[in-house]
Amino acid sequence: MAASVSEKVWSEPSHNPGWTNGQVLFHVLLGFLLVLPLASLLIFFGHLPERCSRIFAGILNFSTPLFNRINAAGPRLGARLLGCAGVVRQFDRVHGAILKRLERVRPHDWTLAMQYPTRWDPPRFHTLMHLEELFRYPVIHLRHHRAQLRG
Repeated sequence: MAASVSEKVWSEPSHNPGWTNGQVLFHVLLGFLLVLPLASLLIFFGHLPERCSRIFAGILNFSTPLFNRINAAGPRLGARLLGCAGVVRQFDRVHGAILKRLERVRPHDWTLAMQYPTRWDPPRFHTLMHLEELFRYPVIHLRHHRAQLRG
């Protein structure tokens, strides 16, 4: 999707108020970039009592105002620094890394779950998420934001 975006379209406003098409695409990239560290956290917390991940999710929910500010400013800076070609390169890199990580998931790991910060992305983060849901998240997130692109 991003590879087919011209520099002109990259810089044009999206249907997401305050963001350009490029900023929306960088924001989508962030969703993919978060999968690998979140998968590691899920596997770690999945082996602990559920209250441990509940406490961690509570801390992350408490930090939502800070997360929202970073989530709003990050794409503005990231889209400018990386540009369209850089976002495409990073997406290809992280997509390949996710596929490699999926190949290494042990059968038991698919049963693991942890509490997630539901205030960060309310419709897509659930109170208790399994590894499979986490790996599906960035595609669901991408589909949500795809409708916000113009051009």
